[in-house]
Amino acid sequence: MNGQGEFYIGLAERAPDGVRARLRRTVVLLLTLSIALRVVLALAQRTIGVSVFEWGQVKSFSGLLQSQPYPHLLVPRPGVGAGLPSF
Repeated sequence: MNGQGEFYIGLAERAPDGVRARLRRTVVLLLTLSIALRVVLALAQRTIGVSVFEWGQVKSFSGLLQSQPYPHLLVPRPGVGAGLPSF
């Protein structure tokens, strides 16, 4: 190609060596970055707080039901201190 670089036509049986090597490096780099991103995101997750799921224990709650911006129940707090919300 007179020093112009390699040119690949999709109908050709094989890509030129330079194009294949660059594509291989690009794929390996993208896979490595993908795996690294997965590991970083997994390690950045917050842990679940200390809690207990009481399977089969039915409890009743009373409070103020609000529908906006999403359905939720406001339950009064016992012994509300200074500056704390009452719900």
